[in-house]
Amino acid sequence: MATCKTCGKKIRQPKEMSVGAASRIHYWKFHRDVMLGSSKKKTKARR
Repeated sequence: MATCKTCGKKIRQPKEMSVGAASRIHYWKFHRDVMLGSSKKKTKARR
């Protein structure tokens, strides 16, 4: 079982699911701002 670095909760992982897939689901559900990132970073990277 994986642990979230942001909130410290245990990330539930079904048998057939990888750790990466389970953590992505957790982050999209509970930490959407982390997954979307800041728009400032995206504009700097494009330049």
